[in-house]
Amino acid sequence: MAHKHPFALAILGILTATLAAEGTLRLTEMMPFAWKILPVAEVSLYGPDIATGYAQRPNISGTWITENRARVETNSLGLRDKSLEITKPAEHQRVALVGDSFAEALQVNLEQTYQTIVEHTLSSATRTLEVVNLGLAGATPAIQIVRARSRGLSLQPDLFLFMTNFPELTAESEDDTHFPAYVVQADGYAVLRYGFRDSRVFKLRTSAMGQAGYWILDHSKLATLINNRKNQGDTGTLNYILPPPRSCDRQRDSAIALLRDSVPANTAARLDAFMRDLNQLSHARSETPVILSLVNLPGCNEGDRKNLVSLMKKFEGKNIIIIDFESVLEKTLAHYPGLKEKDLYGFGIRQGNGHLNETGHKVYAAAVADILRPYLVK
Repeated sequence: MAHKHPFALAILGILTATLAAEGTLRLTEMMPFAWKILPVAEVSLYGPDIATGYAQRPNISGTWITENRARVETNSLGLRDKSLEITKPAEHQRVALVGDSFAEALQVNLEQTYQTIVEHTLSSATRTLEVVNLGLAGATPAIQIVRARSRGLSLQPDLFLFMTNFPELTAESEDDTHFPAYVVQADGYAVLRYGFRDSRVFKLRTSAMGQAGYWILDHSKLATLINNRKNQGDTGTLNYILPPPRSCDRQRDSAIALLRDSVPANTAARLDAFMRDLNQLSHARSETPVILSLVNLPGCNEGDRKNLVSLMKKFEGKNIIIIDFESVLEKTLAHYPGLKEKDLYGFGIRQGNGHLNETGHKVYAAAVADILRPYLVK
């Protein structure tokens, strides 16, 4: 005999299965070691930001699983960092670390990042160093500038350290439909534009409906898992892309163009605008020094690389310091016998390609400490 309430039973079954799945996902993340090997819902870290288009959302915690599993937590300021007071304590020195996914470092736990290691290395009995992590995956030079302004200035840094990917400085995109970009005007000058603010997607994500969606993601592991499987982007999470292999081929075009003084006029205008904005950033914070550390400079030809650094040095000024990070990294690696640069990137069977692993963060920390040391109060 058929049951009189088949619909009610179906609903009850769905609810029971949903609660069981939700409970299993939560329990897995709570159990020591289980979260490292069993299926989990990767944390939905990103949301809309009026300044940069997207950013980490405040007070989010969970498990990052892309490349390597790590615990990830954002503070009340929406930074992948420990808890921070906006007002800097008098006995502290504060460095604002600005960069892309290598600075954000979601692939390792916070205590393993080069940011944290540098803090411990350069703090002293009388002076505490805070390296504030403004790193954001996919941050172009334009995004880095805007993030330093919108998040960095209010934190009263004594120094800005930009870890900027060199090929991005000569990239040719002017697309501001998803995040800010340098756009060349009719007069030949490039300025920051924020076209993404008028997009339908951004307006949806900042609407009451969009915020309700984020609330659901924050309170349901199952909803997060479904969202991640669906698209990893439609409701506001960032489509996370692994960095391409570090090779000469992908850097050669922009490097040769710069060496030959044949960079397209629009590209040169965007580079000039970025450097101009670095100077303005320094002035906005009482002549705070800004170190532009050029990462991923072409390393196939040592002569070309030195010439590129010389060309970039023309942008140096009273408070703008240009650093060839690849050169610093080479010198640092010399102190680690048997360790090659490829050993710093990737995890497990993919070692040699990807983000910094635990060893990479230790070596980067030593290199960054050498860069910062001359500019810090003893």
